[in-house]
Amino acid sequence: MTSPRRLPFPRAVRRVLAVLGVSTALLLLTGAPASAIPPFDDCKSPPVPSDSLSSVYNVLDGSVDTIPLESSNASPEEKQKHLIGHYGYAGTEWSTYNLGCGGAVRDPGAATDTMIGNALLGTSKFIFAASQGLANMTRNNDITGGVVTDASDRASSAVYEAVFSPWAGAALVVAAAVIMVAAGKSDIGTVLTRAGLILVAITIAALSFGPGAQLSRDLTGALKGAINDAQQRIAENLYPAATAADPQDSLRDAVYYQIIYGTWQNGEVGSTGRPEIAWDLLQNQAISLDEAGALAYNEIPGGEEELFAQKGEQWMDVADNQAGQREMLNIQGRGESRALIGLYGLVMTLPIALMQLFGSLVQIMMYFFLAFLPVAAPLVGLLGIVKPDTPEKSVRVVGAVIFGGIVASVCTVVHTAVIMLMAEQSNLGDPIMLVISWVSTIVLLGLLRPLVSLAGIVGSTRMMVGRVGGGAGKIVRAVRTEARYQETAQTNRRRHREVVGALRGSQRGAAATEDGGTDGDGGGPAGGG
Repeated sequence: MTSPRRLPFPRAVRRVLAVLGVSTALLLLTGAPASAIPPFDDCKSPPVPSDSLSSVYNVLDGSVDTIPLESSNASPEEKQKHLIGHYGYAGTEWSTYNLGCGGAVRDPGAATDTMIGNALLGTSKFIFAASQGLANMTRNNDITGGVVTDASDRASSAVYEAVFSPWAGAALVVAAAVIMVAAGKSDIGTVLTRAGLILVAITIAALSFGPGAQLSRDLTGALKGAINDAQQRIAENLYPAATAADPQDSLRDAVYYQIIYGTWQNGEVGSTGRPEIAWDLLQNQAISLDEAGALAYNEIPGGEEELFAQKGEQWMDVADNQAGQREMLNIQGRGESRALIGLYGLVMTLPIALMQLFGSLVQIMMYFFLAFLPVAAPLVGLLGIVKPDTPEKSVRVVGAVIFGGIVASVCTVVHTAVIMLMAEQSNLGDPIMLVISWVSTIVLLGLLRPLVSLAGIVGSTRMMVGRVGGGAGKIVRAVRTEARYQETAQTNRRRHREVVGALRGSQRGAAATEDGGTDGDGGGPAGGG
C-alpha cells in the first residue's frame, strides 16, 4: 500500500507560517505586559502614553529641532490639521485592551494581529519620516557648509600636492613633445589649440585652492536659491493654499493626517468608528509637545507619574463609557484586522515617500558633487595636459549633474502639488486617490529616470578615461596573445619530440625484427634449433 503524496507547499508560505508561529509562541510565553501605569493593574490597563521627542521618526525627519511648540489653546480642528506640529509621531500605535489577565494567552490572535499591524504602520512612518528628513536637508542652507566645505578645501590641497605637483612636469614634457611634432609638420592650428587647452587645464588645477572653493560655494548657493524660488513659484500657481507656509510642510501635514493618522484611526476604532472617539483616545495615549516641554521644566504637579495616571483614567473613561460595541471590539484588538489596515496604509504611503526620497536624494547628490569639485580639479587639470578633451568632458559631467538636480526638484514640487490638490479635493485614503497617487508617481519617476540617470554621468566619466582604458586593454590582449603563442609553440615542440621519438623507436624495432628473422630461419634461437 503506497502512502499518499504530500501536496506541494510554497516555501514562502511555510516561512510566513513559521514566523507567525514563533511570534505567537513568544506572545504566549511573555503573557501579560511587564508593567502597567500606576494605579492600574496588568489585567486591565490603558496604553502607556508615548513621547514624541524620543521617537526615532522625529529624529529621522528632524522635527525635534524644526517643529516649534504649538499653543495648547488651539482648537481640535486646528490641531488635527497640523497634528504633527502638536504631537509629532506620538500615540500613533495600537495596543490590545481588556483581554483579561494574561492578555496574549487569552487571545493570541488579537495580540499577533496588533503586533503585525504596528510593524506595518511603523514602516509607513519610518519611510515617511526619512523622506521628510531628506526634504529638510535640501532646504537647509548649511547642507554643504561647515564640515563639508572644510573637508573639501583640505582634500583639494592634499590632492594637488600629492598628484598634480610631482606629475605635472612629466605631463608638460609629453604635451610639449606633441606640440613640437605638430610644429614640425607645420600644423599651426593644432599647436595653438593644444597650447590653449594646456593653459585651460592648468587653470582648472589652480581652482583647487581658495578661489576655486569659493566659486564652488557660490555656484551651490546660486543653484539652491534658483531651485527654491522655482519651487515656490510652481507651488503658488498650482496650490495657492500652500503659499502661507512651506509647501513641503503642507504636504507633510496632509499626508500625516489623512494617511498615517487615518490608518491608525481605522485600526483603533474601525473604519466606521466615530472620529471624535479616536481623537479622544489619541490625546490620552500621547504626550503633546506642550506637555513634553512642561515636563522638561517641571511645570506639571506630580510630574510624569501624575500625568500618566490622569491620561490613563481619561483613556479608560472614553473606551469603557463612550465607545460603542463595535468601537470597543476594535479598541480591544478583536475587530477589523489591524494587519490589513497597516498594509493598506503602507501601500498609500509608498508612492508619495518614494517620489520625495528620490527627488531629494538627487538634489543632495548635486549639492555634494558641487561642494567637492575643487578636489577633482587637480586630477582634471593633470589629465587635461595630456588629453586635451578632458576639460570638455568634465564640463559635460558637471552639466549633467546640475541638469539632473534641477529636473528632480521640479518633478518633486509638481508631485507635491498633485498630492496636495488630491488632499484638498478628497481624502488620500480613498481607493481612487490611491490609484491616482501611484499613477502620478510612476509617470513622474519614468520622466525623471532617463534625465537623472547616473548612467549618463558614469558614461561621461568613462569617456574621459576611455582611451587610457582602451590602451590598457590592448596591452593586456597583446600579453595574453603572446602567452598563448608561447604555450602553443611549447606544445608543438613537445609533440614534435614525441613524434620524432616514436619514429626513431619504430625504426629501431624494425631493424631488430629483420635481424631476428634471419637468425631464426638459419637455425638460431628464434628458429627453434
